[in-house]
Amino acid sequence: MRKRVGDQVRIAELRATDVQLLEDIINGAITTTEPVSNLLRRCLVLAHRLKNENLSEWASKELNGYKQTDDLPDYRQAPALSKGLFLGGGGAQINDQPLSLHILEPEHRAIVDTLKLCQPIAAYESGPKKENALLPWPPTLTTRYQRAFIQGYALNRAWQEIPASLLAALVDTVRNRVLGFALELQDQLGAVDNDLERLPTEVVERSMVNQIYGGTVFIAGAEQKIVQVSNIHVGLHDITELADALKVLGLNASDISKLQSAIEEDKTKHGERSIGDNALRWLKEIGKSIGKEGLKVGIDVAKQTATKWIMQYYGLDM
Repeated sequence: MRKRVGDQVRIAELRATDVQLLEDIINGAITTTEPVSNLLRRCLVLAHRLKNENLSEWASKELNGYKQTDDLPDYRQAPALSKGLFLGGGGAQINDQPLSLHILEPEHRAIVDTLKLCQPIAAYESGPKKENALLPWPPTLTTRYQRAFIQGYALNRAWQEIPASLLAALVDTVRNRVLGFALELQDQLGAVDNDLERLPTEVVERSMVNQIYGGTVFIAGAEQKIVQVSNIHVGLHDITELADALKVLGLNASDISKLQSAIEEDKTKHGERSIGDNALRWLKEIGKSIGKEGLKVGIDVAKQTATKWIMQYYGLDM
């Protein structure tokens, strides 16, 4: 009897700890004085209680930084503005000259046309608040194109310019996503007697998709395999790519076949460059099928993604 009472006390204490953990995360996310790094460490504790590897991996990468080969979240990427310092004869000098990247070879342009912010979140949290940051070009790239930009001038050094506002937005985005995730879990906690370990896996994963990943990552059904859909792009009039993309949303062959038929029917009235009534009707009705099998994902997010791919097929969202 004494052991049973002791077990009940420990269970009650553990559940109270779960409630407090979420409250600490929420309260810390609301105030801008709490470092985001602290929130992420609490997320690691939360991931341990939830036994959720996806949350643990995301929080760890935000804390420790991403590898250059990692698929970066959208909020850690942005179009880059490159500038350079040019030196000419007789002491001539051109400072902060914007660089047109069209003269670079495609493989070299890919290195510098996009900002990839891979450092730990703390590096951006403590970074410059008002002045833009600079990310130098690789020296070998600067040397290769030293004489390629301005006749009579040599490129002495080049860099990507990182707006201070972008760094602030990155930090704020992580804070907001942690807050949204914690709030969703808090709403569900009462249904499981305040026991985080009893939260259904699909509830946690759905919150991860909608709050942490921002609706751009989907969790595949039984295997819980993460598929990055933000990089999927459907080519112009490529029905095969469109079909393959829609399969990621869990649509079955019958649903995809209906869309293909709708597109063929619309061609006779609207041609290939304009979406027709049949395809639009398919989009309106497809929400009934999305999410029935394959992925645990919000219907609104899935419909938006399907719409984007169909518009790409028609060349309307390039």
